[in-house]
Amino acid sequence: MMLTVSDNAATDVLIDRVGLDELHATLASLGLPRTVISTPLREELDSIGQDAGFGGWAEATAAPLSAEDERRVQRLILRARALDPRHSIRTTACEMATLLRLIWRDEAGPAAVCAPLRQMMARQVTQHPPNTADDGVILCRGQADDQPVVDEGLEGRPTGPAEPGICLA
Repeated sequence: MMLTVSDNAATDVLIDRVGLDELHATLASLGLPRTVISTPLREELDSIGQDAGFGGWAEATAAPLSAEDERRVQRLILRARALDPRHSIRTTACEMATLLRLIWRDEAGPAAVCAPLRQMMARQVTQHPPNTADDGVILCRGQADDQPVVDEGLEGRPTGPAEPGICLA
């Protein structure tokens, strides 16, 4: 579920089963030092609700608010701890491109695991523009690192926050 419909609860189940320590060890072994999962997603969302003055995320999203209170809550949410990259779940576009390359080449784990993972990712139900061009160029979306990176045939070029980047595989 977490791969095909971006399901936060499924992600939390996986984190609970594997554990954050094992997850961080795996990320390090894959060469992804800037990918950090500091807490399960439910805790991160609850912290946003708490920073907005509620008991948690569920209470924040269920609360009937006047237009003035809605603006106040939105200002508080923008200052939430979870939105500070020093304390939140975070990664870089280049590290995600690296992870996808490792999965594609069966280097993120055994081929018997990577192949079904690729098949699950191909069944994503969220709608995005096509991510490949006819000439084999893979488009990467999101904020790239500050500097271009060339890593074993993967080239990431910095882009603006909403512009597609290009990674040559």
